Amino acid sequence: MSENPNQPREYDAVLGGKNPPPVDGVVLGGLSGAKQRFASSDENYRFLALSQLINYRQEGWDLVIQALKDPSKRVQLAAYKLLRDISELKVKQAILEFNPYRFFECVYTIELNRNDAAIAIHPDGKTLVCCDAGGSSFEEPQRDGSIVGGAYIDFKKWDLKTGKSLRTISKIFGTRMNDYSKHLTFSADAQTLAIGDSQHDSTIRTEIWNFNTEQLSHVISGQPLWESGTRRRNTLTAIALSSDGKILASGNEAGNILVWDLETKQNIY
Repeated sequence: MSENPNQPREYDAVLGGKNPPPVDGVVLGGLSGAKQRFASSDENYRFLALSQLINYRQEGWDLVIQALKDPSKRVQLAAYKLLRDISELKVKQAILEFNPYRFFECVYTIELNRNDAAIAIHPDGKTLVCCDAGGSSFEEPQRDGSIVGGAYIDFKKWDLKTGKSLRTISKIFGTRMNDYSKHLTFSADAQTLAIGDSQHDSTIRTEIWNFNTEQLSHVISGQPLWESGTRRRNTLTAIALSSDGKILASGNEAGNILVWDLETKQNIY
């Protein structure tokens, strides 16, 4: 039987009609087509429409922002990923009000001795390390007859995939910290570990450890906890190591970033 030339064929593009286009089909009409797809009751159409709408700036962004409240979590998360790098004020506000963490699933829980223990992920991405309270302390006599106390730290490692404990080194990382250290970081080559906090004499102390030998290699101390003549605190807020473990950077509550050469123990700037 001959085909009717006035009827569309299977793969012709058709304007109008009531049937939705196939998910992988081409929708004519630019923004109008993207809007039509976004208004669909089918989650797949709305999901695919987002990557088109994001290119139409203000009008398109408004619709993608609406998608943050879509019934589909898949559509919500896709909208969030598209919007998070846009600096437009209304977009940033929408991102602030959106909570992506509700999509996270707790795989397992690791219990520590203290809730303010310092933690870091090993550069191999497979191991979680922690400096936790060892539950004991020590006293160290000084030449002037005074006694300086410190805390022992348990150094622990877990397998990130299984949550199983790999190793606990107790009382190896004995420090002269005023309290249990809250700042810990690795160098990118995983050979060096930095631990920092305040100590009993109201100064800042940062210890640099060889991760493999578990030996203390460098100590930077003496920076006052309080800036002279001011009420500004130098309390550590963050520490970081260079990839080769030779440079240390630290940030504090006073808003300063200090950079140290670990071989010379000199403050570079």
